[in-house]
Amino acid sequence: MVYHTKELIFTVLPNEIIKIVPNPDNDGTYRLETIEENLAVLHQAIAGKKRATLFDFPNVYIKKDVLKKYANADIQSVASALLAKSSAAKFVGNLFLSIRKRLNSNRKRPIKIFTNKEVATKWLLEELANVK
Repeated sequence: MVYHTKELIFTVLPNEIIKIVPNPDNDGTYRLETIEENLAVLHQAIAGKKRATLFDFPNVYIKKDVLKKYANADIQSVASALLAKSSAAKFVGNLFLSIRKRLNSNRKRPIKIFTNKEVATKWLLEELANVK
């Protein structure tokens, strides 16, 4: 199953991982106004099941207020892997994690940054296996 928003594409894979990639039609800007739509579509993709998310972090700067809103969101996935393919993406991912830690020290959903998709997928599958 594939879902689209203006900014993101969500693909539910057979292994219960939701792959999230930037929508190629987006101009590379991530806005506060679209967060609710993105979260609603993610909630629809999770569909009350035990699923994990693999987010292909874009190679663009994301404003701190946007990261803060996502960091504070109640996302019901088992675990999330952030795939950072560049040093810029890794920087934004680390900023997201530090914001999340400050805002939500009690969050139980594990989140890690990876540079390798296979390693990230393996970790997510292990996290999914731990909750089934």
